[in-house]
Amino acid sequence: MTEHSSGITAKRSVNIMKILRGFWTNSGIVIVYIVLFILFSLFIPYFFTLRNMIALGLSVSMVSMVACTMLFCLASGWAFLFSICL
Repeated sequence: MTEHSSGITAKRSVNIMKILRGFWTNSGIVIVYIVLFILFSLFIPYFFTLRNMIALGLSVSMVSMVACTMLFCLASGWAFLFSICL
């Protein structure tokens, strides 16, 4: 009876490890950002204030607009460059 129950426990632990590995693979960067946000909120005195959150949102939005524009230029390739030059 113990052999059967230990086999089931081993299978469950393998399934849990597969689920955790898949979660880490698919959304590991989100976990890192959440952990960093929590650490910064705990150790930096004025990090989690409304003024700082607005400033972070503005800076992230500006960087993301530039990044999206660069992605569009790179994805379109030479056709975008020739359309500007001609």
